[in-house]
Amino acid sequence: MGGPAIVLLIFSASLAAAATTKSPELKKDKIDTETSRPYIVGQSRLYEHVGFDVTFECAHASDAVKLTWWFDGELIATSGTLALKNITRDQAGTYTCRAVDPASRRSYSTAASLRIPDPQCVSHFIHAEPGNERYYRARWWPESNDVVFDIEAAAVAAKHWIGVGFSRNGSLPFSDLIVGWVERQGRFRIQDRHVGALESQLVLDTNQTGLSLIYGRTVGGVTRLQFRRRADLRDDTHDAVLNDCHFFFYLWRGTVLSVAKIRPHRHALRSEKRICPRRCPAARNETQVRQLAISRPFVQTSASVNESVSLPFLVSGIDGCARLTLKRNEIELFTATFEAEKTFRSDRFVVSCTGSVSIEETACSDSGTYSLEIGRAV
Repeated sequence: MGGPAIVLLIFSASLAAAATTKSPELKKDKIDTETSRPYIVGQSRLYEHVGFDVTFECAHASDAVKLTWWFDGELIATSGTLALKNITRDQAGTYTCRAVDPASRRSYSTAASLRIPDPQCVSHFIHAEPGNERYYRARWWPESNDVVFDIEAAAVAAKHWIGVGFSRNGSLPFSDLIVGWVERQGRFRIQDRHVGALESQLVLDTNQTGLSLIYGRTVGGVTRLQFRRRADLRDDTHDAVLNDCHFFFYLWRGTVLSVAKIRPHRHALRSEKRICPRRCPAARNETQVRQLAISRPFVQTSASVNESVSLPFLVSGIDGCARLTLKRNEIELFTATFEAEKTFRSDRFVVSCTGSVSIEETACSDSGTYSLEIGRAV
């Protein structure tokens, strides 16, 4: 901790020295130039999701100027605060804050950008609820040649990092990581790292290209980071190619010691299956059902508690599948989307595209009538 404090002290001293060497004329010109234009307080570019609220704050060095907000050539606010409620996709775009000098009638402007992703293409993961130390939420969606991530988790500013990892084989060692945190000065930082042979080895990649930070903040004990990651990134041997499918690791509440050194996460969860972040979920949901897997009529199967049992489904005419839904007593247990693999595991259930369904370690609550539906891509 002593190193960063010395650096900041030297940096502040150099600024003070530079200010004292400027001539009054140069300093006055700079102030005039800076105070003529309004500025955005906080973030000037942001992704937000349909149905959420967004607020942009615009300010000016002089209280005499009149501040207004404009969108698509229309006046939408007559103060420095622009509050958008329950946003929709048609509100995405560039918002202009205009400052008018009442004396000279001259106007100056600055802009804020709001991007709203297609909700049908946004994938989602959440664990616990805000206010809980184990709270973590992740959203991601494809955009151009990138994948955009929006993650937030319980964290203390300047102390904890949050992140997401990618693994082909489902194990954390040798996986690719993106971690970030908010510093004391309000600045935010993002890093490309990878895990070594031990989970405690969080190694900083030598090449940090292909990763760009969009937004960051810590409010109420929750850190939120938005960043873009190039899907075809291959700058480092440890980088995961996001055009492919990977197990996701959701990591948070690791300790930040310095820019170069961080301690391992306190909490970590892994996705149940491989995730293909470049695929829009809407495209998968459009899969049409062409064939039903129908159980043999009135077939009964019995099993003792804690045994494994296979359900006698008869499936024919299926040439590959994209989606499978298993129900018990007409209540859906889960829907599996098949991508890289043809077998899906959820808790004690193991299903496959061929219609094979088995239950491991059966319990009394497993009794009932099961139905299975398989959807094949058109």
